[in-house]
Amino acid sequence: MSDFRKLVKHSSHYFGGKLGVMLLGFVSFPLFTRLLSVEEYGFMALITQVVLLCTTVAKLGFQHSMQRFHREKVGGDEQERQSYYSTTLFATVFVAVGVVCVFLAAILLLPLHIDPRLHAGLLVASGLIFIRALRSMVNNLLQIESKTVAFNVIEIASKAGTVIGAVWLLFRWEHSVRAFFIATTAVETIALGTMFYYLLRGSLIRVRAVSGKFLVTMITFGVPMMWSELAQVLLDSGDRVLIQYFVGATALGYYAAAYGVAYYLNDLLIGSLNLAFVPICMEILEADGEESLKRFIARSLKNYILVSCGIVAITVATSRDMLVILASRKYEHAHAIIPVVVIGMILASFHLFFRIGLFVRKKTVSLASLTTASMVLNLLLNVVLLPWIGVMGAAIATLLSFAIWIAATAWVSIKAFPVPFEFAAYARYAFVAGLAAAAGLLVHISHHWVEAAVRGCIVVCLYLGVLYLSDAHSRSIFGRSVHEVKRFAATVG
Repeated sequence: MSDFRKLVKHSSHYFGGKLGVMLLGFVSFPLFTRLLSVEEYGFMALITQVVLLCTTVAKLGFQHSMQRFHREKVGGDEQERQSYYSTTLFATVFVAVGVVCVFLAAILLLPLHIDPRLHAGLLVASGLIFIRALRSMVNNLLQIESKTVAFNVIEIASKAGTVIGAVWLLFRWEHSVRAFFIATTAVETIALGTMFYYLLRGSLIRVRAVSGKFLVTMITFGVPMMWSELAQVLLDSGDRVLIQYFVGATALGYYAAAYGVAYYLNDLLIGSLNLAFVPICMEILEADGEESLKRFIARSLKNYILVSCGIVAITVATSRDMLVILASRKYEHAHAIIPVVVIGMILASFHLFFRIGLFVRKKTVSLASLTTASMVLNLLLNVVLLPWIGVMGAAIATLLSFAIWIAATAWVSIKAFPVPFEFAAYARYAFVAGLAAAAGLLVHISHHWVEAAVRGCIVVCLYLGVLYLSDAHSRSIFGRSVHEVKRFAATVG
C-alpha cells in the first residue's frame, strides 16, 4: 500500500469516529444553546478553554515525545518497552496532579471577584485537567499503534455519555454550567477507567522501570512542544477571557456559538487527518528517508487545500442559515463571525504540514518561538479591536494572527526542510472557491433549510466544475475517486 493510500485509509477510519462525534455535537449544540442562556453558554465556553489551557500544561508535551520516540523505544527489548510506558504514565500522573492542585489553590485562595456561576463551574471542571491529561497519553498510544477502532469507540461513547448525562441534569436538576461540567466529569472519569485496561496490559507498567534518562529526554523534547501548544491554544482561544473582560458574558456567548459551528466544520476536516498524519510521516522517515517524506508532505498539502477551499466556500455561503438552524434565531446576528473564523482555522490547520520538517530537525524551540510571537500579536490585536468593533474584532484578530503565524512557520520550515510546495496551485483553488462562494450568496430564499441546501449545491457544482475544466490535478483526483466508487459498488453488488 502506498504511503498516501495508507494516510487516506487511516484518516478515513478516524474520519468515521470524528463524524460520529460531530453528529452527536450537532445534536448537543442546539440543545445546549437553547437550554442555557446566552450568558451561561459564554461561561461554558470560557471554562472549557481554561481547562484546555491547564490540560496543555499538565501534559508537558509528553504526547509529542511519545510520537517522536515510540518506534525506537518499543522496537527494543522488554526492559526498554517497560521503561517507555512506565516513565510516560507516572510522569504524566505526577505533573497532572501538580497542575490540578495549583489550579484549585488559585480558584479557592485568590480574590478573583468573578461571577458565582463561573466560580462553581471552574471548581467542578478542575478534575477534567487530570482526566484529560491521562486520556491524551492513552489516545496517543492508540493513534501510534493504529488502534483506530478502540480510539473511535472511546471517543464516541464519551461524547454520547456526556450529551446524555448533561441533558438529563439540565432538564431534571438545573439549567447551569455546573450541571454540564458535573456530567462531563463523571462520564470522562468512567472512560478513563476503561482505558486503564489498555495501559496495564502485558505487565508494561512498573514503578521500578521508570527511567530518569528517558524522562529527561521527554522533557527536553516535550517542553518546547508544550509551550508551542500552549501558545497555540492561547492564539486560538485566549480571546475568550478578553471578550469577557471588554464586552461581557453575553457577547462571549454569541461569539462562542459562532465559533462552535466553525470548530465542528474544521474538526471534521482536519481532526481525522491530524490523528493519522504524524505517525505515518514518522514511518516514512524511518523506512524511506527524507526525500520520500518531502514528496508525501507536498502531495498531502495540495490535496488538503483542494478540499479545504471548497469547505470554506460552502461555509461563507451558508453561515447565516447554519447558525440559525443549529443555535436558534437568538444567535443570528453573530453569523458574520463564522466565515472569518473558519478561514482563520483553515489557515491554522496548515501548521500540521509545515511543522513536520521542524519536528524532524528537532527544532521545537523555533516552533514555540513562532507560536508565542503570534499569540502575543493576537492578544494585542484583541485589546485594540474589541473595544472598537466588539466580537468581530476578536475574529479578525484571530484571522490575522493565524495568517502571519502560518506564513512565518512555512518560511522557517522550508529553510530547514525544503519541501516542493505548489503555491500557485493553492492560489488557484482559493480563487475558484471565492468565485463559487460569491455565486452562492446571490441566492435568497426565506426558508433557512432550503436556502442552505441550494446555496451549498451551487457552490459545490461551480467549484468542482471549474476545477475539473481548468486543473489537471483535480481531474486526476476526480477520476480516481470515480474509479474507487465504481469498484466499491461492484464489490457490494
